[in-house]
Amino acid sequence: LPSPINWNYVFSNLDFNKNKRIYLTIIVIIIIYILLIIYSKYKDKKDNEKSNIIYLCDNYKDDHYYYKIVVFTGYRKNSGTKSKIYFKVVGEKGETTVRIFSNETHQIFQRGQIDTFIMTVPKSLGSLHYIHIWHDNQNSQSSSSWFLKYMIIYDLQTLQKSYFICQKWFSIMKDDGQVK
Repeated sequence: LPSPINWNYVFSNLDFNKNKRIYLTIIVIIIIYILLIIYSKYKDKKDNEKSNIIYLCDNYKDDHYYYKIVVFTGYRKNSGTKSKIYFKVVGEKGETTVRIFSNETHQIFQRGQIDTFIMTVPKSLGSLHYIHIWHDNQNSQSSSSWFLKYMIIYDLQTLQKSYFICQKWFSIMKDDGQVK
């Protein structure tokens, strides 16, 4: 059996000069712990900024059919973009007009980022066939290229998901030189 702790001895020998290593070790561990908490809070705040749902700027108030569009930008070097991204969704019952992904409050389509948008349309598009997507290539060479991994479009009324796998560069300098 382990010997019991003599608490009287422990409390009588709490002098800092006798136990410098123990106290310094405890102080260093507490400081590291506090720094890790601060860093974790900072990273959580950054993650919350990235996970906002963005309503498209060209949504109409009279539209009553909603789609959630989730865009996955790749992790490759320089895969994010600052260009304006335009798209058109085509389904069996209709198609959207040309729409634009934009947000004034924070950067979208950055490397490894997942961006979520809400799009409204007047009526259901039915089963989705394809999405036509392109960008304006208006920024510098390094920030105009974009690597789109894939997109998921959710019909928020029927809860149907449509996957659009791309795995393609939208760049005049990479891959096939196309921006659409």
